[in-house]
Amino acid sequence: MNLIKTFEQRFSEEVVEMLILTKESVGGASVNGDMLIPSLQFIASVNVKTGESMSIMWR
Repeated sequence: MNLIKTFEQRFSEEVVEMLILTKESVGGASVNGDMLIPSLQFIASVNVKTGESMSIMWR
């Protein structure tokens, strides 16, 4: 199986539009095969469709 398909299988197929407030700019990334996954802290998020919000800090 190719690398992109393997990566995509880790996530849901549902597309959800979100607004995300981050603590800082991207300061680093982890390596996954030949791809870089940015690392930053989320402070809050809002689901645009439902208005549901979360105000928890997570990476």
